[in-house]
Amino acid sequence: MPIQYRPIVCQLVLLLALWLPFAVVHAEEEALEAAAIEEISESAAVLDLQTKAETLNVDIQKLVSELERLEDQVDHVTGETLEVTMLERQRATMSILDLLFSLSNNLQKQNELGSENAELRDLVVSYLIRSSNALDQFIDREFDGVQALRSQSEDLTGFDLVEAEQMIATRLTWIENLYEAKVQAIVEMQQLGLEVENHTENLKSRLKPLATNLTGQLQLV
Repeated sequence: MPIQYRPIVCQLVLLLALWLPFAVVHAEEEALEAAAIEEISESAAVLDLQTKAETLNVDIQKLVSELERLEDQVDHVTGETLEVTMLERQRATMSILDLLFSLSNNLQKQNELGSENAELRDLVVSYLIRSSNALDQFIDREFDGVQALRSQSEDLTGFDLVEAEQMIATRLTWIENLYEAKVQAIVEMQQLGLEVENHTENLKSRLKPLATNLTGQLQLV
């Protein structure tokens, strides 16, 4: 009985011998094709990130120009117009920072994909350092404003005093937002491997005034 199946076994062995090299070649071709597809996909992803980075930068520059206009306008208006202008200035400030942090994240994603965009890195580093320093100035300016309001409210009573305290509370909330942005800016710089000791010390030196003002505000509640 086994003798009858020997030709079939021989044929199977022959077919297997012919198929194995083909299978190996086919597997190698599939691996190369998959690698090529992955490379194309990564290149497309990098290109998409670069396009988004350009858009983010354009938006940042537009908002910076708007912020500069508002900064100048604050010095020339009073009353309700001043309050509206200051609110617009706050919104422009936070929008710039949000876009900047998005741009920093975009750079990190490009790095993860193996794209070393030196020009974008220099731009992001410059933005982060300038923003961190500007945030110190903004925080100091807002503290000066709080102190001025406290001085003005010393002789106030009734509704006028309540209104003044509400204005102070609003400013302190804004200062807290600036602190959070400062922390985020430091984190972004750390992730890019930058030295942040000076920026961290500047932040720490402003924590005590914040705590003092918040404590004083709580005592009035």
